[in-house]
Amino acid sequence: MAASLAVDGAVAALLVWIAREDGLRFRIPNRLVLALALGFPAACLIRGQASFVVPHGLFALAALAVLFAGFAAGICGGGDAKLLATALLWIGPESTLVFAVLLLPAVAAYALGGRLGLLPARREGRRMRIPLGPCIALAWIGVIGLGHLLR
Repeated sequence: MAASLAVDGAVAALLVWIAREDGLRFRIPNRLVLALALGFPAACLIRGQASFVVPHGLFALAALAVLFAGFAAGICGGGDAKLLATALLWIGPESTLVFAVLLLPAVAAYALGGRLGLLPARREGRRMRIPLGPCIALAWIGVIGLGHLLR
């Protein structure tokens, strides 16, 4: 249990760092996303969940393909796509609905904050772009927290 808490604490710390970087610079550092992705198999071993590595990996790869199509269409940034796929690697199909339920209001609240000038946002003509990293991080940390509350 203590090892699992340490893993979740490290993940949450990286997510806060990512959220800060994306909020300030509109960039998600690849090295941080890579650290999260490479940490997943080790976390599975620490938690005794080695059987999650392959199905979660395949799920994340499928999501990454769809997300890269979204990136190509200009719907999301490349860093957002990579971070979201990494979130799905950790969360897996079993917690994706909870993640989505937490992500939607996070994005809506951030968009409102950006429109009101309370949070960083970029205006491109009539469109507004927001960094999705903080929203993804908040929803992911929410999934981690709910997991601990429900144990």
